[in-house]
Amino acid sequence: MLKKLIPAYILSFVIAFTIFINEPIILYATNKNDLWFDFMTMLKPATILFISSFILVSIIYTLIKYLSKKDKAYNIILVISFIIYFASYIQGNYLLKDLPGLEGTTIVWKGFLVQNIITLFIWLILITTYIILVKKFSFEKVIKTSSKVAIVIFIMLLVSCTSTMLTTKKMFRKKYPLLVTDINYTDFSKDKNFIIFLVDAVDSSTFYKELENSKYKDSYKDFTYYPDTTSYYLFTRDSIPLILSGIPNHNEKDYYEYYNEAFDKSELFDNLINNNYDINIYDHELIWTTEKGKNVKNTTAVSNDVKVLNFARHNLKYVGYKYLPYCFKKYAKIENMDFNNSKDIDYTNSYSWDDIDNYKLIVNSNVTINENKQFKFIHVNGSHPPYNIDEELNRVEETKDGYNKEVSASIKLMSSYIEMLKQNGVYDNSVIILLADHGYTGSKNTLNKVNPILLVKGLNEINKKMIISDKKVSFLDLKEAYKELLNGKKSTDLFKDIAPDRIRTFIWYKFTKERKMVEYKLDGHAWNGEKAKKTGRKFNR
Repeated sequence: MLKKLIPAYILSFVIAFTIFINEPIILYATNKNDLWFDFMTMLKPATILFISSFILVSIIYTLIKYLSKKDKAYNIILVISFIIYFASYIQGNYLLKDLPGLEGTTIVWKGFLVQNIITLFIWLILITTYIILVKKFSFEKVIKTSSKVAIVIFIMLLVSCTSTMLTTKKMFRKKYPLLVTDINYTDFSKDKNFIIFLVDAVDSSTFYKELENSKYKDSYKDFTYYPDTTSYYLFTRDSIPLILSGIPNHNEKDYYEYYNEAFDKSELFDNLINNNYDINIYDHELIWTTEKGKNVKNTTAVSNDVKVLNFARHNLKYVGYKYLPYCFKKYAKIENMDFNNSKDIDYTNSYSWDDIDNYKLIVNSNVTINENKQFKFIHVNGSHPPYNIDEELNRVEETKDGYNKEVSASIKLMSSYIEMLKQNGVYDNSVIILLADHGYTGSKNTLNKVNPILLVKGLNEINKKMIISDKKVSFLDLKEAYKELLNGKKSTDLFKDIAPDRIRTFIWYKFTKERKMVEYKLDGHAWNGEKAKKTGRKFNR
């Protein structure tokens, strides 16, 4: 009996290894800067799940063998199991190029007809092959051969895992995760406040169109609007440290190192610390874990232990996304890398970048006025997908015009923040910068994402009507602008040295493939990003 169970145990081992060892390692290696836990922390629950699942599946096969009369049911179930595993292995390792990125966008699975046909073809070939082999030889011979193929796959996966661990830089780096709280969100100074309010993915052209018809337009009358602004990156990841430091990432370093070094070397933070500002950074993806990062008032260190069942749940969703046939992938119910939305962390007072949550903080929290000068960087969802918030900040079903409605919602959200400052007497003594990390494109041409909003109000600045500047601003100019605003300069006096025929540069890369960066130059307006040309410079790691 034991001899006949060996193929089942081999398959159980390989399945458990694939799901709970191979996939977590590959996942971690490709997302090590985005996951809050470190590799060694992940390894504990992964190993427990690997051993547990191997034992559990082995017991199930043993029971089937024991209850099977003349082994017929056992052999059929085992052959079906091999077919499912081999088909899933092919699906999860060789049919990945068309998988959409996990950016939070609602995935329309009906649009994968070709991939569904390919998947069906693979399953039909495997099923037909097994039927022919069983009829020509026997169940026992086919099962024995299948177990040998499974061993080969295991060896391939083991080599791949080992290679990945040895070649991925900073794979075993210890992490010190931070919990970003909403503490001090409505604390302001009667002396000076410096506020950067970032609405994610709000495109300048769409913003202006929606603002013209908005009932909240008057809230922006003291601001200078710079519609011809280019971001330096087309994604949030590198945009945030660039905006706060002025230091670009050209792939010289691992992202984690770049991020912390940029924050440590930020002239803005140096000036704020030297001028005794309380620093609060409301960004759910903050990873400033150096000694200098301890100046941030609204963060706290958290344990990076990972609970086994939570890890299993998130990992299985990710595995289902990769390995299930396209027609079943929707049942994985995953649209972003939600390992970070974990029950392993106590989220009491945690900061949420959700627009509605921020709106509630603005309108429901008690404002506190104190002596300490205040700096706040607030990063909200803005118009980032999924588009499930209407123009009045109500949760709705995602619609085709959802982006424009979320831009309108961002206008209301920022207006609410501005009005809160006015009502509590801390508007005039506040520098307020409203911006997005990048723009948005409704087409496949991601170069059009280079035009975010930028609006600025200086200390004690009253313009009575929003001023629209034609300056060709780049986010690389923000570092100097911060310095001038801290020294009392008005928003209308910023960027004086920018030439009208200025040529700006920015960095393009594919989402999840940031190791290959390409520099573009734009000789023209920011809203014509599709006309940008490559400079010939590449920054690869």
